[in-house]
Amino acid sequence: MDSQIAILIFTQEVAKDASRKRLTFNQNEGLNQYIFRQLNNRINSLAGLVGLPVIRSSELDLGGGSFGKKLTNAIVSAFEKGYSKVICIGNDCPALNQNHLNDAIVSLDKYDSVLGPDTRGGAYLIGVSKESFDAERFEKLLWQDARMLNSFLENIDTEAYILPTLSDIHSYQNLKFYHYRNSFVSFLLQLIEPIISRVAIASPYHLLSRFFSSKSLRAPPQVS
Repeated sequence: MDSQIAILIFTQEVAKDASRKRLTFNQNEGLNQYIFRQLNNRINSLAGLVGLPVIRSSELDLGGGSFGKKLTNAIVSAFEKGYSKVICIGNDCPALNQNHLNDAIVSLDKYDSVLGPDTRGGAYLIGVSKESFDAERFEKLLWQDARMLNSFLENIDTEAYILPTLSDIHSYQNLKFYHYRNSFVSFLLQLIEPIISRVAIASPYHLLSRFFSSKSLRAPPQVS
């Protein structure tokens, strides 16, 4: 593996993620935050499988501003640490696996950038090279927009390798979509749905928060 490549896990605070994306049908904040903690655990484990240095956005000073500004700052910080290539991933694509990461790593040696398109017009993975990275253009892309992928291809003057298109998750319906396709999501649903059925929708936040912080919960299956 190329030691000059780093994996950048770009995630927001669990509370912020949980407030923006509702992954439970009952809108319970405690349960929603629990799901995002598990998604963060999964992507951290997955990144560790490919044998490259891992940088987490929480370890960096991203400054203020928009999502695009913070992501750009995170990439620049990685370059300043001495890495020549950075592969950015988030926590919201359960279909992302080790094979996709390995493909991105190999491809970034041959191409200026690598993109993993999602079904919403965004990207679940972005790989960039320091040599061709234009921070000003990158920051101004249409982030968190259905036109994001097109804006990258139209405004970033690099030759990009395109990975397979995968589905991400932004709602409970998206989570259910993965039920029979992904063992990790099946684990989550099998764990939380019996609890939801026994707890009223109006249950206080602290009850579910306390339950889902319990150490008695089974570990999720191995990531692949």
